[in-house]
Amino acid sequence: MVDSKPLEIPSNRSPGSELGAGFGVSEMLEIDRPYVFAGPSLYPSRDYRERWNVEILRPAIRGSVSELVQSVESAGILIIADGIFQPGYSVGRAEILQALKKDWIVYGVSSTGALRAAELKNRGMIGQGRVFALCSEDEKFDADEVALLHSPRYPYYPGSEPMVHIREYLKALKRAGTITEETCRSLQSRIKNLWFGDRTLEFVAKLLSEYVKTDISEVEHMMPKFRIKHFDLMACLERWKQE
Repeated sequence: MVDSKPLEIPSNRSPGSELGAGFGVSEMLEIDRPYVFAGPSLYPSRDYRERWNVEILRPAIRGSVSELVQSVESAGILIIADGIFQPGYSVGRAEILQALKKDWIVYGVSSTGALRAAELKNRGMIGQGRVFALCSEDEKFDADEVALLHSPRYPYYPGSEPMVHIREYLKALKRAGTITEETCRSLQSRIKNLWFGDRTLEFVAKLLSEYVKTDISEVEHMMPKFRIKHFDLMACLERWKQE
């Protein structure tokens, strides 16, 4: 299961980042702002560095946290949002625990970070946001809920829509009386049974049009209101800015 496109494992560097090329860190750093592993959850924001005074790194992979911690002289703040979900590439629990042991403050939001925070909330990792709450409250919540296809580099254009966003959208339609409870459950089940890369807005619009009058333009217009992965990360960064 992947959050980033599996055919090209990215380096840990995003535009404006001071981290070295490749998977590792090429120099010792003095941390003066939070480091944030993020990718598609940033989209469509583009002014993040100036707005929040944070250092954005590429989506986390196995070893990303360890390499960062080893390359910074003193403990700091780490926010994990996005990362690779593929077996063998996912950011490890052990490296997060090691960071915590070395007095780093580690937050998890939005995607990979929210999942890891739900798993490690009793061991010091701090979870924030709606996705984290869903992970914590529902034992059946899994990586498939937040997975999507997207471009492998900044600005991480989405190629599919995470199930967690689609659920929020369909529930809103149900609350508005546009679709019934039964229809809502049926649509969620049909979409959940798809490979996450096939959960496109076009497909959602096609299924929804079987029950109500709609089209792709309407779905494209409405879906940004339900992208809670993005909202969770923005809220986390805003809280940091105010502290």
